[in-house]
Amino acid sequence: MGEVTYVGSSYISVTTYTGGEDVTDFTTLDVSGLTASEDTESIDTTEDTEYLKVESGMLNAATRDDVTTGSFIVSTYDEDGTHQIILVESGDAAGTDTDSASASTEATSASTSEDEAAEGADSASADDSTVSDESSTTEA
Repeated sequence: MGEVTYVGSSYISVTTYTGGEDVTDFTTLDVSGLTASEDTESIDTTEDTEYLKVESGMLNAATRDDVTTGSFIVSTYDEDGTHQIILVESGDAAGTDTDSASASTEATSASTSEDEAAEGADSASADDSTVSDESSTTEA
């Protein structure tokens, strides 16, 4: 069990947690009582991997897309040997992506503002030279 750090096409990386090894009912797992270890684990997944998520105290069907960075998952096998990924807590990948996108947008905006300022300066210079030319024409 652990917190998702990466979701690849054929595996999921997690920072492993300890303290809930004896849990058999994942719908009642309280992740706040678990402790992060320094270990990272890769969990191999296939098209046969079954995804479930805890909602309102029940296990419901989920998809691989529900597993995002920051999610808390348990990797287990059912009585038939089917690999299951149980999503105990959703992550905040969208928030992370939004922050990155926001930073990128801010950088682009700053760059655009600088470009506009530079264009404005060029424009002002052109206006100044026009004014200067007109002034010289007027003075002459």
